[in-house]
Amino acid sequence: MDMSSVRARRGFTLIELMVTVSMVAIVAAIAVPSYREFIINRRTAGAARDIYNALQYTRMSAIKEGRTLSAVYVFNPEGGPGFYALRVGWCSGTAPQLIDDGELMVAVSLPKGVYGRVNRSAMHYNSRGILLGGGNGTVTLWNKLTGREYKVIANNLGTLSQSSGVYSSN
Repeated sequence: MDMSSVRARRGFTLIELMVTVSMVAIVAAIAVPSYREFIINRRTAGAARDIYNALQYTRMSAIKEGRTLSAVYVFNPEGGPGFYALRVGWCSGTAPQLIDDGELMVAVSLPKGVYGRVNRSAMHYNSRGILLGGGNGTVTLWNKLTGREYKVIANNLGTLSQSSGVYSSN
């Protein structure tokens, strides 16, 4: 048996194994925080998409049924930042509460760590799909860990748009 075949069957040296494990550890240390931030941003963007869809549903249902429909924000009872859920149901006039929870049509909850801020307590769409109360309605969602924010904006005609950017506390 020659010496080259014996050496080929010996496997990895301890140094080679340590270098490989070190390289994997370095790559993991770089990749894990980026992946975590990516997941958090996707959850926040997903929540903004859910709010957008719920508001779109609210507007279209108000037009279809020919009566006022409201999207009401449920604010955090513990006094945390902003609202934590959105509920859609029929209302009377422009009252910022639903007539009956039994008529609840849509409920959207924000994922853990995602916070919301609104410039009005509810968005009421009339039978023509126009936002009642004048002015725009803006929903801002953010996660403090990533510094990103996502906005859903309903203009006074009721049409919706989305935007994203860097979170600012004002």
